[in-house]
Amino acid sequence: MKNKIIKSIVALALVFSACNEEATNLQVEDELLNDQPNQVEEEFGISIARQSNSECEYTVYSDGLAGITIEGERQYVTRFKLINDYENTIYAYCANMEAPCYEGSRYTCASADDYFQNGEDIKIMAALTYIMNRHGGMEETNPHGIRQMIQCVIWRIIHDYVVNDVENDDRAIILEVINYVYDNIDDILSDYNAGVTMKGENNATIDGLFVNYGPYQISKNVLLADVDYHITIEQNDVNILFINELGMEITHVKPEEPFYLRVSNDVSGDFKFSATPSTTEGTWYINDYQFFVDIREGDFQQLFRPVMNLDAGIIFYSPDLNLTITSEPEPEPEPEPEPEPEPEPETITLTGLSWNNGNGSGINSFTVNGITLKSNKNFVTPANFDVLVTQTPGKNDQTAIFTVTERTVTEGKNYLKVYDIKVALYKDDVWMGYGGSITVDNQGGNNKNQQVDLERIF
Repeated sequence: MKNKIIKSIVALALVFSACNEEATNLQVEDELLNDQPNQVEEEFGISIARQSNSECEYTVYSDGLAGITIEGERQYVTRFKLINDYENTIYAYCANMEAPCYEGSRYTCASADDYFQNGEDIKIMAALTYIMNRHGGMEETNPHGIRQMIQCVIWRIIHDYVVNDVENDDRAIILEVINYVYDNIDDILSDYNAGVTMKGENNATIDGLFVNYGPYQISKNVLLADVDYHITIEQNDVNILFINELGMEITHVKPEEPFYLRVSNDVSGDFKFSATPSTTEGTWYINDYQFFVDIREGDFQQLFRPVMNLDAGIIFYSPDLNLTITSEPEPEPEPEPEPEPEPEPETITLTGLSWNNGNGSGINSFTVNGITLKSNKNFVTPANFDVLVTQTPGKNDQTAIFTVTERTVTEGKNYLKVYDIKVALYKDDVWMGYGGSITVDNQGGNNKNQQVDLERIF
């Protein structure tokens, strides 16, 4: 980093200071361009007038110092006054920390196309819009602090320098803002380009003698602090209200907070409703800038002056939405009842299992519902099982039967034997069937602790 001298001041930089009608120092575009030739170009969807280079020459003066530390070196920032031959004063700040600026030098307007080649100028305007909307009050309470804050942000965007410290009572806040803007410049730029929008659905809901349309929402924008929006509708000759989710009348709403339009059920026509920040006097939108260079040839510091257009700010921060009501809406259909939940399946638990792979069904015996079923007494083939459960048992027939289908699952040298089992119990003049699977890992044995749940299948 180079240390440049401006007379007796080390690395003297130019720092932005804002002005409104009451007392501050940033003139709006209309005042800046008064009685000056200009040309109109389209940027960000807004018509912007830039001052021509003719009759745009100023003498530069410093206006106080504030210390900072960048890349480990102590530097100074200052706000410079630019005064023309008609004693008109504007303010600008440093756009090139690597070059000197000398008090009393003559500066003139110039194009910045060759200097800002990677969109740095748009990022700077977005960053200044964010800073002034959220911390513009420091213009009154800590003018040196906001100059340090803004100048450091400009240098970080242009030069990518790391700011180590600022000499100010509000040091912690200033450093926090500098780092936040640098770390989140892409999100800030996105909201700067997008502006504030209103979105929603023109869904109609009948509410007695009224119809509610919505919900609608105002988008959140990082450039604005916690701000209420005043919502209005152009047509005042009909019964139209704004309401919240509780049905209460409202005139203000916060970003991303749903609201609705309530009209009488006999109202029809085209309607336009708008939202405006409740703090319009303190709402900033930096949408243009001037770039100045020393009239002498050589490597001198360039200067950057932000320009705020009041009308553009209103457009940027005040969204609107159109609604057409053609006729009384049809009542919404009654919602279909929720389906009844599926009942939990009925089960019985098989215990006391004894098996033998070489013996008939492979299952020797087991117990369900207090009944012990044995292979030599209650076992039937799968085909006979399907027939018996369709018939009423005779006087001497079994009222508890089971059948088994065997499957073998090989795992390397080992295997698992899987028995798919069906059990039928005759009770209260009806067969009740249950099914499940039993898995064993040896050819024969028993496991009195093994329990298998069988699920009702008929």
